Amino acid sequence: SAREHTMKTRCTLQASLSLILALFTLPTRGQTADVNQIVAESGFHGGLVVLVGDDAKLAVALGKIPSALVHQLVPSSFTAAVPFVGGQPDLKSLFRSTSDPSFAAQARTAIRKAKLYGRVSAMAMRGSSLPYGDSSVNLLITARNAHLPMQEIKRVLAPRGVLWTLGTGKAAYRQP
Repeated sequence: SAREHTMKTRCTLQASLSLILALFTLPTRGQTADVNQIVAESGFHGGLVVLVGDDAKLAVALGKIPSALVHQLVPSSFTAAVPFVGGQPDLKSLFRSTSDPSFAAQARTAIRKAKLYGRVSAMAMRGSSLPYGDSSVNLLITARNAHLPMQEIKRVLAPRGVLWTLGTGKAAYRQP
């Protein structure tokens, strides 16, 4: 019957949407637990860590490394983790741009709450250029979907600096 067909279609759409939402949120859920792996496998011994992404928990976890100074850039091309309202996904949040200054403000709130402000800071990212001097970043951590020009990455990485890509669990580039 038409009613059964409508119900099957609705169930299929809900299952598909759930899978899509899970895929959007998976990378940010596992990031904080990977701090020890990132430090060990990147060879990071201290200095400036730049996190390009919207995971304030990861920024806070990185800030607990004694020899690290962490700066988080919240880019406009990322999608925030999808919140659920009343058991249903809030689709407006799914498509909201994280260049919204409130996302950087939320990150700063989390940093202050962890009592790490000063060792860890956050700001909204503007464009694709990184606001750092040449050869100043020791560890650059990005999500797979961060679209940074390789020339810009090489410019800011210090000698033996590392680009770490979240989601792959490995160093994507090591500066000579």
